Amino acid sequence: RVLAFAEATGVPIVESVMGKAAVDESHPLVMGVYVGAGSTPELREYVESVDLVIQVGVNINDITTGAFTADIAPENRIHFSATGTSVEHRFYEGVDLAGIAHVLERRVDEIKPNKVPKKLPHAWASEVTEGDRITTAVVADRLQRFVERSDIVLCDVGVGAHLSMDARLNRSGQLHIARLYVGMGFAVPAAYGAALARGKGRPIVLVGDGSFQMTGFDLSTAVREGVAPIVLVLDNHGYGAERSIHDGDFNDIAQWDYAAVGAVVGAIGLQAYTPEQLDQALARARADRDTAYIIQVDLDKLDTPRGLRALGEGLADLMG
Repeated sequence: RVLAFAEATGVPIVESVMGKAAVDESHPLVMGVYVGAGSTPELREYVESVDLVIQVGVNINDITTGAFTADIAPENRIHFSATGTSVEHRFYEGVDLAGIAHVLERRVDEIKPNKVPKKLPHAWASEVTEGDRITTAVVADRLQRFVERSDIVLCDVGVGAHLSMDARLNRSGQLHIARLYVGMGFAVPAAYGAALARGKGRPIVLVGDGSFQMTGFDLSTAVREGVAPIVLVLDNHGYGAERSIHDGDFNDIAQWDYAAVGAVVGAIGLQAYTPEQLDQALARARADRDTAYIIQVDLDKLDTPRGLRALGEGLADLMG
């Protein structure tokens, strides 16, 4: 319904981090994720300079605002929620999202269509500089090129969740992240549950090494039940999200041979240290649709996606 309204009015769409992939991101009006300082500079400037921002069900918190760096003036914002509507500093209880949606749909013809710029800014990974080592930018680029429409994408919090913000997905509801409570260990067991619930599609999992050490062996259950996820273990040698807030050796963890875990749980394990090796591993896993894969992706421990880096800096400032 949001996309239909945007098409009828010519109003572009940006997503919150909790609303990522709620709409089909292949649509030209969808510009990607806005999260304050964690956004691309072009997208941030566009959003924060427009005359009006309509927030549809956006949960305002430290995560969705990039540690409260989102800068949308109250007088330029209307916020629709499940309980009411906020206009500037006033809240109208009971004028809720469901009711507003019906009114807007009935009266959409009365809205003068917006003149959409020929070239909208966007947040998608592009023009990735590749070297001898894999970077988080390379992973985001490969993710948006690799994922098929039928796939189910699941990300753990931290590096995986934040680099996925830069990847353009191609189906609404394609992405699953335990975003609000930022709890680790969600993605691998959720891959099995999501595959059963949807009944079709292959799970593509992005999980950090820290999260994998918590629940990675749940892949065994998926294999036993005939589910064949492709699990990318983003091995940045510790708690990357925590490093972005406050670095120290307390963020280091034991180094596992994550590819070797494949033999333990009945999957195939591969290692990727270069972009070429990552491409080869992804191609092999895609071709072998009936087998689960663990691809250990070696990353520099200080390689942090833009959004996570900005969030970490913002949270560090808030905590003094």
